Amino acid sequence: MKTYLILSFLFAYQIFSATYYVSTTGSDSYTALQARNMATPWQTLSKVSSTAFTAGDTVLFKRGDSWTGTLRITSSGTSGNQLVFSSYGSGASPVINGTRTVTGNWSVHSGNTYVADFSMPSVALFMDGKPMILARHPNSGYITIDTVLDSFTMRSNAANSVNWTDARAHIRTEHWTIASKTITNCIVSPLTITLNAIPVYSLRSKWGFFINNALAALDTAGEWYHDAAAGKIYFRMPDNSSPAGHKIEMSVDSFGIVLYRNSYVTINGFTLFGHRESAISVPGASGSGIRITGNTILYPDKKGIQVFETPSNYLIADNTIIGANTYGIHTTYGSNAVVEGNTIKSIATIPRLTASGMSDNCCSGVALEVSGPNLTVRRNRIDSIGYIGLRNGYGAALIEQNYITNCCISKDDGGGIYTGWQIDTTASGVAGTVIRKNVIMNTRSSNDGTPNKGYHPGQGIYIDDYGHDITIEGNTTAFCVDNGIFLHNTRRIKVRDNTMFDNRNYQARYAENDYPDKPIPMADNFMYNNRMVSLSSEQIPFGANSTFAVSSNFGIWDTNTYWNPFNKAVINYRNTPYTLSEWQQNMGQDGASKISHVYWNPWILKKVVSTEMIINGAFDINSSGWSIWPGGTCTVSRDSGHGLDGGCLKVVSPWDGSRQPIIVSNSFALKKDHKYLLKFSVVSAYAGQILPVVRQSNNPWSTVAKTLWLPMGRDRENHEVLFTPTVNDSPCRIDFNPSHNDSLFWLDNVSLVEVEADTFNSSSRIFLLCNTSYYDSTIYLPSGLKTLSGAPAPAVVTLQPFTSEVYYSDSSRLITGTADNQRIKAVDSYRAVPNPFNPTVKLSLPIEAKNITSIQVFDIKGRLVADLTKALFANTILWSPDKSVASGLLIVRFSSGITVEKELKITLVR
Repeated sequence: MKTYLILSFLFAYQIFSATYYVSTTGSDSYTALQARNMATPWQTLSKVSSTAFTAGDTVLFKRGDSWTGTLRITSSGTSGNQLVFSSYGSGASPVINGTRTVTGNWSVHSGNTYVADFSMPSVALFMDGKPMILARHPNSGYITIDTVLDSFTMRSNAANSVNWTDARAHIRTEHWTIASKTITNCIVSPLTITLNAIPVYSLRSKWGFFINNALAALDTAGEWYHDAAAGKIYFRMPDNSSPAGHKIEMSVDSFGIVLYRNSYVTINGFTLFGHRESAISVPGASGSGIRITGNTILYPDKKGIQVFETPSNYLIADNTIIGANTYGIHTTYGSNAVVEGNTIKSIATIPRLTASGMSDNCCSGVALEVSGPNLTVRRNRIDSIGYIGLRNGYGAALIEQNYITNCCISKDDGGGIYTGWQIDTTASGVAGTVIRKNVIMNTRSSNDGTPNKGYHPGQGIYIDDYGHDITIEGNTTAFCVDNGIFLHNTRRIKVRDNTMFDNRNYQARYAENDYPDKPIPMADNFMYNNRMVSLSSEQIPFGANSTFAVSSNFGIWDTNTYWNPFNKAVINYRNTPYTLSEWQQNMGQDGASKISHVYWNPWILKKVVSTEMIINGAFDINSSGWSIWPGGTCTVSRDSGHGLDGGCLKVVSPWDGSRQPIIVSNSFALKKDHKYLLKFSVVSAYAGQILPVVRQSNNPWSTVAKTLWLPMGRDRENHEVLFTPTVNDSPCRIDFNPSHNDSLFWLDNVSLVEVEADTFNSSSRIFLLCNTSYYDSTIYLPSGLKTLSGAPAPAVVTLQPFTSEVYYSDSSRLITGTADNQRIKAVDSYRAVPNPFNPTVKLSLPIEAKNITSIQVFDIKGRLVADLTKALFANTILWSPDKSVASGLLIVRFSSGITVEKELKITLVR
């Protein structure tokens, strides 16, 4: 009996599961049975939305067709029998538009601004498929808040002649927040604005705001404004021509596809365009097994894909999301989910913000945010993001092989990958998260609208307050504006086997704040086998700082490589620079770690153009011309020996409990923007640092040139410092400031001359080679390169996916390099190996081929046989054609937009 029942159920399932077709040329009058025939499809989204489907059914929309409105799905599949919504036919993906075309006649409103009727509610305007700019004031930047009158009201002294009532104010209230509020009252002069609600973070003087959504702000080509009450749309074309002859669309529908309490539903292969809220929405209380794959989402006002509180086992894969204003992908509290292979670009960029802005919460403007236990986030490609690239909000996640670049372009105090923040130390938070083999580059920092112009908190990987028990391994962070890896008030973070390259502040940094309500020190963090490569004398590879009164147990460091050929100080601990040997001696850390074995001056001396400016810098006879402040027990005198050359200046400065000594040279005149070369030798009884300060000789004794702390110890150090004064000043002097409170050291060979010198870009000698593809990448290297250990580099290197290597040249002949191209150029160009091939060909691009947007394969009759663009993740593609591709000659076409950059002939031999 049980066997009979099971067989009966399977037989019934085979009968009742079906495929339905939908086309704009169809008819909703067709029966469900007729709609199973491609020749008699249904027509509208509303027909599909009102139909109950069964597990295993497939609903296919015709490729090349376009619908307006919302597809609402209320049916479910079962485990193993998904309910599938996808496409059929050939051509472009089926489109679900959230827009309506402006069909009214355009007339001149004034000047180059046109007006037409449009009565539907809307948030965005598109011309020929491209988003235009909501009219804003000012057209760039922010208006400064000079006075905060109360929680709702702010005043600016900026010139203003417009009453902005009912417009929208976007206010920078924190580094990580741009609040958006309606203006309910406006005094024209001085400009005083009252908001409709209190922002999440308080209004602050000296911060900034801008205004949009007002006709008075429409003064620039490409701007628009919608007067919803009057039903009028105003638009100024980008080229100041007439809108006639162009397709002008307005966002109307809130959602493209919505699932209601569903399970086991697949959404595949749609293009969704211009929705007011989210393109694909899975509200709370939906079930397991949701699959959202292979869709293209363009310019939703808020989110590309939102999945709220889905219990388990959802998949978001291979989607492309461009132009959302709050989140690309946003999921909350689902478990056992996978988010992979998605491309997310241009999220929360300031020029495209609508009246709703980035929302009023603190952390919007994120490309990809996930929460929940047992998540996998891998192989996503993220570019040009207003705030954070990838954020794990809650639960243990595996975050691997993601490529993230150009984050924090609208806000800051964020990073490419951000996680760890929690409100107390007891919560599990994101404990168990593993961040491995990701590549994060070019994190920026937008401080527009803030008073902190010198503050640039843009991190590569950022673990924030009270984050704990996280592993960061095998990642590459490069060219970030602040730190490559940044740990903030963390515990038990394992940082190992990472490469950090040319991040502007530190390659890695620990920061600990003494919060009065929750004073929990950083503890038990682990730094092991990392490569930290700095490319300037200002970049110290590692930094750690604490505001606690006592030294904290930051953790353990060992077997790291601190590589900076421009500065021997490799660690800055609690605002004191250390060489590796000093760090090892004083802190007992990094016993097996290594440093640069080459050191360079970051300039090329052309010629000396002045006489010597230092009097008695050799100390061959006496110490005349030199003094020390304060006096008393602090003294300078001539001495000899100590590993220096003949006579030298002995400096004795017992610590008086309050003031470090200053050793003062003679006075001399300097010229603004000229270059000067300072040289000196130093030996010290104690390991420490010495800072040469170029300053005025008289009150107010201001510093007039930037210099660095330089190491000194028992071994002789010969230093050279090139500086450029910022002002013309006479007289000036050189002060030498020791870092050690109780100093005993010797100076010699102090020299200062004006010179002509060329600085060189350090990227011309030091290179990061990084593979951001999902395949092994073979690169042919120029001759003369070395590894960081000093060994000759191989002629050919093969990098595994999401790994990197660093090479340098110590040749006096500089290798050509530019700041925006830090990678090595391949010797060969486009290649196909093997050729002829069967079954697989490996297609390679030169690394400098950054602009390739499509790779297609054609047969000799010009017919497209394969589109490999989806596989273009870096510079290598493996292609194994299926049986539909016949043997013979094939043409591989590499294109940039409509321009064909290169064609390769390959031969398939079956």
